[in-house]
Amino acid sequence: MSDLSKNFSSLLESAKGLSQVLRQSAGNSGNFDSSALKEILNANSLSAFNTSFVDAGIDQKPLSTEEIIHKLNSTREGSKLIALKYIMKLMSTESVRDDEMLVYFPHVLKGINSPNLTIKKLVFIFLLRYNHKQPDIALLSINAIQKSLADRDPVIRSLAIRVLGGVQIKAIVPILILSLKKTVVDVSALVRASSAIAIRKCHVLNGSSLYQAEDDEYVIQEADNDSITAQLYTFLSKLLADSDPMVIGTALIAFHELFPHGYKLLHKVFRHICSNLTALEPVAQSLAIQLLTIYSRKFLQKAHVVLDDNEKIYFDCYPHKCSNVESSTDVHYDPDLILFLDAQKNLIHSLDSNVLFSVAKSFLCLSCATTIKTYKIDAMLLNMVSLVEPSGLKPYVLQLILVFTMYEPSLFFSHIKEFFVLPSDDSRTIHLKVAILVQLLNADTFGPIFNELKYYLHDSSYVEDESKVEILKLVNELYSSPHLFESQISNILSWYLSKLDRCIQPSLLPEYFNGIRLFIQENLISNERTLGILVAKLIEHKVEGPTKGSIIWLLGEFANLSNPHADTSFIVDILRVMLQNFPSEGPEVKLNILYLAAKLLAKDIYNLKTSNNNNSDFSFNSPLFKCFNLVLNYCKYDKSVDIRDRARFISSLLPNLVIDEENSVKIVNLERLIETQHISLTRKLRRIEIGVLVFQVFKKPPKISTKKCERLISKLIVDYLKMVEWNALSANELARFTEKRSLDLDIKNYSQNTSWLSNEYNKSNTNEPALESHNPFTVGSGQPQFSRQNKLQSSKSLKIKTLDEFFSSDSVEDYSSSSSNENSGKDDDDADYDRDDGDDDEEEEEEQEEEDEEDEEDEEDEEDDDEGNVMIEGSRKDEKSRSTNYSEIGDTRGKWV
Repeated sequence: MSDLSKNFSSLLESAKGLSQVLRQSAGNSGNFDSSALKEILNANSLSAFNTSFVDAGIDQKPLSTEEIIHKLNSTREGSKLIALKYIMKLMSTESVRDDEMLVYFPHVLKGINSPNLTIKKLVFIFLLRYNHKQPDIALLSINAIQKSLADRDPVIRSLAIRVLGGVQIKAIVPILILSLKKTVVDVSALVRASSAIAIRKCHVLNGSSLYQAEDDEYVIQEADNDSITAQLYTFLSKLLADSDPMVIGTALIAFHELFPHGYKLLHKVFRHICSNLTALEPVAQSLAIQLLTIYSRKFLQKAHVVLDDNEKIYFDCYPHKCSNVESSTDVHYDPDLILFLDAQKNLIHSLDSNVLFSVAKSFLCLSCATTIKTYKIDAMLLNMVSLVEPSGLKPYVLQLILVFTMYEPSLFFSHIKEFFVLPSDDSRTIHLKVAILVQLLNADTFGPIFNELKYYLHDSSYVEDESKVEILKLVNELYSSPHLFESQISNILSWYLSKLDRCIQPSLLPEYFNGIRLFIQENLISNERTLGILVAKLIEHKVEGPTKGSIIWLLGEFANLSNPHADTSFIVDILRVMLQNFPSEGPEVKLNILYLAAKLLAKDIYNLKTSNNNNSDFSFNSPLFKCFNLVLNYCKYDKSVDIRDRARFISSLLPNLVIDEENSVKIVNLERLIETQHISLTRKLRRIEIGVLVFQVFKKPPKISTKKCERLISKLIVDYLKMVEWNALSANELARFTEKRSLDLDIKNYSQNTSWLSNEYNKSNTNEPALESHNPFTVGSGQPQFSRQNKLQSSKSLKIKTLDEFFSSDSVEDYSSSSSNENSGKDDDDADYDRDDGDDDEEEEEEQEEEDEEDEEDEEDEEDDDEGNVMIEGSRKDEKSRSTNYSEIGDTRGKWV
């Protein structure tokens, strides 16, 4: 700290001198004194930048293999640290192969017992990376890792169990299991959380199969109690019942990997997880919400309303359409489901997008619309749009909102303006916002939404033509909307017709015609004027392709629905005009012309048959019959197999001359052929019932649902929202599951035992109250409260021993006898304590003398010591305060998961 303060003071002095030079130069009318500035910014002043913030010795010069090995085998901690950091640099270089790094493997492992925490971390990283390359050498480090499990520092203990679980050698599985038995009950929450991570790795290392049972509960058989899976399940059961949220979160992640379908294993811990849900980390929160959502649909009762006659009406949840519920209706939920929903109430303010997505999915799959609005999930989704915009998740949030509007549009009726298109929106965002507006459009919101859509189509300059086509397709879906009045439908239709005479984009014209066709097909008779406008555009050749075919189809439907005695000769004239370009038309237009001719002929024959039983009065020389035979003749030799097949089918139902004439293509005198075939044609008229039935019976217009809104939802969101069906449970099953959730859970609370000593050590000293290293007071039932001074006094009564002496059987007995005779042996213990301290000081002095001698003998080590002086000094300070400073816990967790 003193060197660092000197560096800062040097910087401050340099800054003051620089400001004085600049002020003097400004006062001398621009005469700048460059020599004074150089004097201030000399090499000695810039030495302040050579602090611990710079990695000394790493980027200065490359090291050879011999130099790295020499530094790794050096007795100087600074040399080891420089060599290890250089090795980390090589590990991150793509040009260096793994085989080249194995040269350093045995030399790196020598530093595993280093007292420097930084060196120990780097050795662990190297060991995890290359242990499977040289398993025999890696096994030599297992003993040292096991000794680290008994270290006084919880950070080192957590690192040790993680590294032990990360060693990819199957032979250490029994050792790992024995280590887990101790670490899952460790007094440090960090160590217990690391144990959950080691459990996951142990399961993978052992190669055990995943638990796939869905219907039967997981029962550990007596003969299988010693199996690896059974022991891991026992460890996870303890960790899930822990009182620390960090431990619960890591245990949930491990539980989901080991038992992905074991939802029945969550009976006992369901309420415990709900009570700690807000304290979990975001990753664990997201996973816990998804697990408990599936659990709720499997083992909890569905939301329902109780009527006056005690009849229950259960609500349909996603993916089914939401049941209509009045806001004043009391919705009854299972008490455990209410507990789960209440636990998520505060998570709507989370800044993590995964958590927000999980909360939205949970409420969508478990509750009705009134509950979603009560818990302000709609407001949460709107806030997510701006929250996730920098991360590129905005389209997925809009897709989720679109799903909510399709599920229950009333959730966002009061937030219509939030979905108006902005100039900064891209095309995908525009499509989704318009789809949401279309879903929200009803009789009350028709005015503002429809005006906004008209603005996007013709007045806005920031909406591209492709987006306008998509907007029109979405608006066309309103033809079958049950939420609009007839006047509003007429308003849309009138606006469509007004755009046909104006100069609009050619890409929009087919969609306008298609929309008109969809809006008038339900009631063609009352929209005869509109149909006339479309026919005029048809004759003027202003429409092509599928749009032209749809208008021709409307003509055929209009002919069938009109008055039987009405004059339809104008439709025959339209048919005659369209036959002029029949060979050059597309397949869809050809088929609709064929259908139009068949419908007109069938209606003519049907009207004649109903008015006069004498079928001989039918005129085969009529223009309609001639046009029908000409169409069949064209279709008989068309390139499309589908058109030829349909023409053959129609010719078998209606009288014609084409199907019976082998050389019909050479026919030049149709009237003469009619005279020769008159008898056979008359015979066909008597069997016309099937043909009339096919073409004359009223058929409801097809509901052409494009489902454009559903296609805007990506497969990623669809798969994410997939959910199991809600189980229909009997009353006995519900009571049985509720009883299991109500069982008393043995929650593991280690807050009253935070000493570095193990549980077995504390159990052997039941006469002594447990010491607490984190809190100044120990509160518990039947236990006295100790202040910091009392703790220090009681700690002096303990005889400080090494770990090997402590875990030996003799020392435990000695400690028990010494603790029972505390008053008589207090002075002796204090003397031993002082002697131990004196011995430690002497050893440190001897080590210092040896280091000084090595500095004089070896100049290279002296240079290395100068390069890493600041780092070593900082590491020594960390070592002295390691028992109370846990600032590195967060970094360690991030590196070693």
